[in-house]
Amino acid sequence: MKRIQVVTVTLAGMVALLMASNSVAQMGQGQGKGMGQGMIDRFSVMDADENGLITAKESAEWQVSVFTVMDADEDNKLTREEYMSVQMGKGADPDMRGPRYEQKQAEKAARFTKIDTDKDGVITKEQFLSDGSARFKAADQSGDGALSMAEFRNARMMKR
Repeated sequence: MKRIQVVTVTLAGMVALLMASNSVAQMGQGQGKGMGQGMIDRFSVMDADENGLITAKESAEWQVSVFTVMDADEDNKLTREEYMSVQMGKGADPDMRGPRYEQKQAEKAARFTKIDTDKDGVITKEQFLSDGSARFKAADQSGDGALSMAEFRNARMMKR
């Protein structure tokens, strides 16, 4: 549990640094409904080379880092408890959780069930990465192997 808290604090620090940058602040202006700061921050963190696109490789690297954070016992499997216990963004701070927190937790529990394709009660690293790859491909509407901010936003909005 201590490892999860340390990594959550580290991720929170990365997001705070991104929020302070002018490029992130400018990107958020005039984006319209659904382009909350959290979505902009996640896009910026995933866009490792800062070129305004998330490549399949960047997405896969992000998925690996998320899996690593969640896998508290480092056995390359996620139990439901491990999967549900890691909170990112506003969910990491109980005082910042909004009115949709419970709904988001229910959606997250449903995702666990979907990713656990063999229904053995755990998600392997392979299952997790396969799900991430499928979600990336579905979001890549242009088929160019990279997600623009608009494609990223559209994919996030369709989940709602």
